[in-house]
Amino acid sequence: MIYPCIDLLDGKVVQLIQGKVKGIDIQPSYQQMTELFASNGMKINVIDLNAAMGTGNNLEAIEYIVQRVDARVGGGVRTPEKAKQLMDLGAKKVIAGSSCFDYSGLEYDFLASTSEAIGKKNLIVALDVKDDKVAINGWKETLDVDPLLVASGLEDFCSEIQCTYVDGEGKMQGTDLPLFRALKKRSNIKLTGAGGIRDIKDVWELEKLGANSVIGMAFYTGKISLDEVIDTNQLDFVNGLGIMPAIVQNMNGKVLYLCSQNRNTLQKSIETGKMWRYSASQEREILVGESSGKFEYLKKVYRNCYKDTLLMKVTQEKPFACHEGYATCFYDQMIDGRFKTTEKRLVDPKEVYGGKK
Repeated sequence: MIYPCIDLLDGKVVQLIQGKVKGIDIQPSYQQMTELFASNGMKINVIDLNAAMGTGNNLEAIEYIVQRVDARVGGGVRTPEKAKQLMDLGAKKVIAGSSCFDYSGLEYDFLASTSEAIGKKNLIVALDVKDDKVAINGWKETLDVDPLLVASGLEDFCSEIQCTYVDGEGKMQGTDLPLFRALKKRSNIKLTGAGGIRDIKDVWELEKLGANSVIGMAFYTGKISLDEVIDTNQLDFVNGLGIMPAIVQNMNGKVLYLCSQNRNTLQKSIETGKMWRYSASQEREILVGESSGKFEYLKKVYRNCYKDTLLMKVTQEKPFACHEGYATCFYDQMIDGRFKTTEKRLVDPKEVYGGKK
């Protein structure tokens, strides 16, 4: 999932570089950007930079945005009451940052009271990392706190960590994949990455780690297009670490087998018309039929309601789909508590694969 961001400063949409230099003023207004995102059914991030900097707020703009589009809102959330105010305005979730941390690590009183005020499922903790330390107060200050250690303690208070690689923020020079990989190992809660993302390939690399993405500068400068955001968000590859299951049927509806797809194999299947799949055990992309010389041709693709499973309908050059020589890989049926083979083997695998499966 990609979350484009609307960063608000004095009522305007802006992009900053490491929170300091004003990178660009966005020509469309926040109203125009809101309508664009809403018309495409997108979910977004909204950050009130004035509230974060202690120079006022953009509550009027925020109220306009959250009434029209699914938005997670942050910036200057220093009390449970402020978090509750944003939820009451219509924010789907609230992002809290600096107030979640102190010089010893986590600020447990704030985390507990805010989680109680708006609900754990509605709280996102912004874990901003600069020079391998936790950054606070608009990234002007760093704590001598290891972000990996505090990440593991957040699970009781929030539903998601949004981690920004501050050193790369706004520069579009690439994000810190090792940081996000380490965070995923430390915490079981949902992770969203931001900072330094330069193109859609960086987004897909984060997907493989199990992380969503927040994009700003790359989107507003056209390095990531609106179409790329829409296309990427059509399917959720994050939960499967860049891979999702696909049920394969023939055109009569018979289930042939279950395989894995990544973005590349799905795209190859669509573009070539031949079925490709991803083998996790072999860590490679496989053209279905490359061993037998008998190919399958993709005709239709469906997704499920969660966008994390595919149904792919094919035609076949061979009457069997299973490497064991059966029409389907599901040739064993449970009968009276025991699995028994109920399908007829159509071919000896050795005749097709030469003893290789």
